Amino acid sequence: YIQKYDDLVIDFLCDPNEDSIEIALSLIHNGKYPRVVPDEKQLLEQVTKIDLLVIASPNYMHTPQLLCWSQHEITILVEKPVAISEKQVSALKAAEPKMKANIWVAMEYRFIPAINKLIQHLPEVGEIKKVTIRENRDPFLTKI
Repeated sequence: YIQKYDDLVIDFLCDPNEDSIEIALSLIHNGKYPRVVPDEKQLLEQVTKIDLLVIASPNYMHTPQLLCWSQHEITILVEKPVAISEKQVSALKAAEPKMKANIWVAMEYRFIPAINKLIQHLPEVGEIKKVTIRENRDPFLTKI
C-alpha cells in the first residue's frame, strides 16, 4: 500500500523486531530511507521532528506509549485496543486533560484471513473504493 505514495517520507523506523525493520525497509522504493532508531527512548528524543506517529506495538504497550507520546503536540495513529485493562482505561482518563496530541484509533485488518484473501484477489477484482467490515472474531490473531 505504501508503495503507491512516492512523495511520502518516513523519517524514522523504530521496532525491536529486526525482521519487521527489514521488511519495512524493503517496501521503500523512492530512495528516501528512514533513520532506524533502536528503541523508543531514542525515538522520543526526535519528537519535534515527528508529524505523525504510528503505534503498532503489542496491545499491552498501547496505553503506556500513548501516555508518553500524547504529552507532545503531534498526531498519533494507534491500533486498537487502546487499553486492555480497567487500570489502563483509568490511566488514560486521568491523563486526558493534559494530552496535547491529536489521537486517531484504527484497527489493523490485514492479518485476518478473509482480508488477506481479498488482498490476494485484488488483481482480479480491481481497485477497491470502500470496504465496510463488521467484526465478529475471537480471539485476536497473532501478528508476529
